[in-house]
Amino acid sequence: ACVVVETRKVREAMRENARFTDEIQEKVVTGLDGAALFFQSVHLSGGERQQQSVTLADGQAIFEGFGPGGSQRDAVKVPRGTMFGINPDWLLAQGIAPGQRFEARVLDTDSRKLVRETAVVRQRSREPVLGVEREVWVVESEREGGIAMTMVFTAAGDLARLEAEDVAFRLVTKEELDKPQAIVHVENTVPTDFELPSWDSFSEIVLEVLPAEVWRPFVKESEYLQVA
Repeated sequence: ACVVVETRKVREAMRENARFTDEIQEKVVTGLDGAALFFQSVHLSGGERQQQSVTLADGQAIFEGFGPGGSQRDAVKVPRGTMFGINPDWLLAQGIAPGQRFEARVLDTDSRKLVRETAVVRQRSREPVLGVEREVWVVESEREGGIAMTMVFTAAGDLARLEAEDVAFRLVTKEELDKPQAIVHVENTVPTDFELPSWDSFSEIVLEVLPAEVWRPFVKESEYLQVA
């Protein structure tokens, strides 16, 4: 028995009258107790494919990578029960209450190291989850290296909402998920006077939403916005 989470992120941009697509697919498999079992990341960009996987077994984390530069394989010793990150199932098993603080050593798949992650239970509240108002926990966590997240999950451990850096996830029904989602296209004809990261090549983004929609902060206290 395990928990499988799959995500897919697609970004498109125009550069010199050509369209560029950047896609990242991730799959995370954990045990019901939150222990890490398997991680896979596939990055598709400009016709190139890069893939990394991490498999945990017998006290080892086996890293395998494939890309244009070839392949590599490494192994790192890890304690049994190592997690990819603090998650609701693990927190609930600890018997959480408002104001409690937890700490765990987790495996960072980028640095390939065990790092410290802390979680603080902020409050218990009620908010809509899949259209039904339920009791939820609000927990803030921070990983060594500066990655911060806010988790909102039910008493059953269902993750209803996750805010991490400039990305937010929420639990939706299958009907909502199956609805076609329009990709926001960004076009630019103004050159920049400094180098921008990866595929981004714009100095300003102008979005025209028709018909007019409601805008709100994408992540609290940030400059990012989302269309309601």
